[in-house]
Order: sequence, then C-alpha cells, then structure tokens
Amino acid sequence: MEKDKGIDHRTIDIYDRDDLYQISRVNPLLIRYLEKVQDKKALDIGCGNGINARYMLELGYDVLGVDINDSAIQMAQANGVHAQLIDVRDFTWSDNFDLITIFYSLQHLQTQEAIQVLNNAYIALNSNGLIIIGIFTDRENAITTNDIQLLIEQQTDCQILDEKCWERDDKNHGAPHFHKGFYCVCRKG
Repeated sequence: MEKDKGIDHRTIDIYDRDDLYQISRVNPLLIRYLEKVQDKKALDIGCGNGINARYMLELGYDVLGVDINDSAIQMAQANGVHAQLIDVRDFTWSDNFDLITIFYSLQHLQTQEAIQVLNNAYIALNSNGLIIIGIFTDRENAITTNDIQLLIEQQTDCQILDEKCWERDDKNHGAPHFHKGFYCVCRKG
C-alpha cells in the first residue's frame, strides 16, 4: 500500500526497518475486559504483529486484524491471524463486531481522520459490544484525550466503563524514553 500524506509514518517505518517495535505482550486492557464481551466476533484496528488478535483467537474469538502496513500484516498472518491490509481512514465495515480494539494507532492519523475511524468503528459495534481505545498523547498534531471524550459523549448509547490518563518510562522499545497516553473502554447500548 502506498504511503499517503497525513499519516505519521514513525511506527510504520519501524516495522519496515527492523523488529525493534514488535509488541511482545498482550495489552492488559484486553485481558481485563474480554470477560465482559458476550459474543466473540472481534476487530483489531492497527493490529501490528497480531499479538492481541492471536490472544483472542486462542480464546475462541472470530478475529479480523487490519493494519495499513504490509510488513505488519505479514507478521500477523505468520502468527495465524486473519489479517488484511486496509487503510481504515475511509473504510466502513460491512460486518458488525462484539469487540473492537484500537491500541495506539490513532495518533498516527490527522485528528479528523482519527475521529472518522472512531465513528465508523462505533457504527460497526454491536449493541452491548465493547470498544477499547488506547492512544499516545505525547504526539504533535494527533488526536487528544478531549477529542475522544467529546466523541464518546456524542454517542447517546455509550457507557464509559473505564478511562485513564497515564505516564510511564519505556525501556522496551529502543532507547529509553517517556510516554504519555490515554485509554478508554466503552460499552454500546
């Protein structure tokens, strides 16, 4: 897939360059909230190497992983994940899902594009389904905590189950550095 304007390619380029950025553990939010999902059809937007999607597969979920990066999709497929190369910025889902995860990929898009991705994901979420969103908030010109909170407030059938701003040192991906982020877990209906 050709790289488009408007995407922050730092993570995408790292996948192309080497294995440095490969996530090696399942996101703890996913582990914590899977028991609250009643049915087992899931969408992992920005699936990367597929570690979260693979975890869901092992628990019996029907999972689709999508990413904009071909190298990431190849890694996910090598991990046994049904993964597709999709640019989600203008994509609407024909299926509906019981769980949608978007872990740390929205900050690579322009704010309005990220909001559109969230809107489309919410539309594709089944009633009583969960959406789990995580973003880094230390990126310039990226979607913010306030953007996500305002978007959620506009959804009259959305219940926030958990949300948190966080900060941490990261010594696992390249040179030690510091991150700020936000996560939100919501139920539709």
